[in-house]
Amino acid sequence: MGLLELEIIVGDYIKENAEKMTYEDLIEFEEQIVDLENPILNQYLVVGGDPLPEHESKYMTKMKEYLIERKNNFGKYSTHL
Repeated sequence: MGLLELEIIVGDYIKENAEKMTYEDLIEFEEQIVDLENPILNQYLVVGGDPLPEHESKYMTKMKEYLIERKNNFGKYSTHL
C-alpha cells in the first residue's frame, strides 16, 4: 500500500473481518481494494471521494461503510494515535 493511512485503514478492516471472510472473499478484497493504485485508493478512502464507476464494487462499498462507522465511533478506533 505504501501510505500509512491506507495501511491502517485496510489493515484494521482485515483484522476485524478476515475471520468472517472466505478464501474467495479475501481474493475478491485483494482484487477490488488492495490492487488499486495508492493515489486512487487514497482519494476514495482517506480523502473521501466517490469511486469512479469502474472502481465501484462490493468491497469498496464495504470499506466506505466501515469508514463511516469508524468516524462515528472514533473512540473505539483511536488506539493508533
